[in-house]
Amino acid sequence: MVAIMFSFCTPLMINGDAQWGVKTGFFFAGTGAVAVVIAWFILPEVARRTPAEIDEMFDKKVNLRKFDRYVTEVQMRADQIHEKLHQET
Repeated sequence: MVAIMFSFCTPLMINGDAQWGVKTGFFFAGTGAVAVVIAWFILPEVARRTPAEIDEMFDKKVNLRKFDRYVTEVQMRADQIHEKLHQET
C-alpha cells in the first residue's frame, strides 16, 4: 500500500505545477524518520541469535523488549556442556 501511495504521489510532488521541487526530499526524510522510530519500538533485537532461538522465544511468548536478556534452552545446554568440559580438564 505504501509503495502504491509513493509511486502515485512522487510524480505529483516533483511536477513543476505542484512547486514542491527539492522540498520533496523533506517529505521523504520525515516519513523515513517516522518509520525508523516505529521500527525501533516494534522490532525485537535478534542480534547473535539463531533462527531456532528466535522461534523458541516467539513460541514462549517472550516480551519483545526482553529478547536480548532471555536465555534460551540451547544456550543453557551449551553452558552446561562448557562447564562439564572445564570440570573434566
